[in-house]
Amino acid sequence: MSPGLASMSASLLLLLLCLLAHETKSASVSLAQDPEGPQLIPVALSRSTEDSEFYQHEDHLCRKCPAGFHVEKHCVTSNTSGKCSRCEEGAEFTEYPNALPKCLTCRVCRKDEVQLSKCNSSKNTQCTCKNGTFCSPDHPCEICQRCTLRCPEGDTQVSSCTPQSDIQCAHPTGPPPAAGGVAGWMVICIVALVILILLAVLWWCWYSRNSSSGGDSRKMSGSFKGNPASQVVSRRRKLVPGRGKDPIETLRCSFDTFTQEVPFKDWRRFGRALLLTENEIEIAERSDKYSQEPHYQMLCTWLNKAGVGASVNQLLETLDKIDLRGVADIICSKLIGLYEEEELN
Repeated sequence: MSPGLASMSASLLLLLLCLLAHETKSASVSLAQDPEGPQLIPVALSRSTEDSEFYQHEDHLCRKCPAGFHVEKHCVTSNTSGKCSRCEEGAEFTEYPNALPKCLTCRVCRKDEVQLSKCNSSKNTQCTCKNGTFCSPDHPCEICQRCTLRCPEGDTQVSSCTPQSDIQCAHPTGPPPAAGGVAGWMVICIVALVILILLAVLWWCWYSRNSSSGGDSRKMSGSFKGNPASQVVSRRRKLVPGRGKDPIETLRCSFDTFTQEVPFKDWRRFGRALLLTENEIEIAERSDKYSQEPHYQMLCTWLNKAGVGASVNQLLETLDKIDLRGVADIICSKLIGLYEEEELN
């Protein structure tokens, strides 16, 4: 090889070595090894690992000591642990991975507290207030307070005292509780019975008013059928118009009393008994189904068919025939004044 070529080769080799040395130095200053393996991570990112298993010491990362230990000597290279020493059992502890230079001292329960669990190398002593006292976890517990014995007058207790809270009281918003046991049930039953009796009385009054004693008339008629002597004794006197009164106009005036006293449910039966046809009854009912006008029209239709021979006594006798004698007696008593009773010979 010529001297010129050899000199050029040596210069190129020297340049490559310088470049390699520069890159290596830069990497050693700005990078540290990843704890998981040979991959490198920037030292600047080590600040974000304060809560991880590593901590920064000088220009590299050291692995924290586990719970129950403390750091006795820091690591000298990244991704390694320094020397960790165990906490003294029953006297010291660390609960989490740490970089503490010494362990924490175990807590000693106060005189107003009881111990729930002993201290060990990885857990502090657990204390709580004695029975009858409490300490709120929302405030620094310097001393346990005595629990309140009872709620203020008018309030009710909703929860008992615990080591973390006093008794809880609340003001009742509803009505006072009813008498308990058998006495309470007796009061309820009596009230319910009184309500049922009142409802029964109201229903009976309503039923009696609407039936207009039609049921009683049927019973009376039935008893007269079986006893002819009774029929003679209770025979109704015939009615005649008052002196000077027109028979037809007087009869028309009596129609209002009939429409008021004859039960609504019996009017079709009454019309048929007066020999009105179904068509005549239908025509009368078309006038107004929700008032007494159809019944009045029905009687007017009968009057037109019967002519001058029509009389109030025919209407009363027809009621007797359809077992409404009681209704007929009521109408007869109300027509006195408009009519007069015929004198018996």
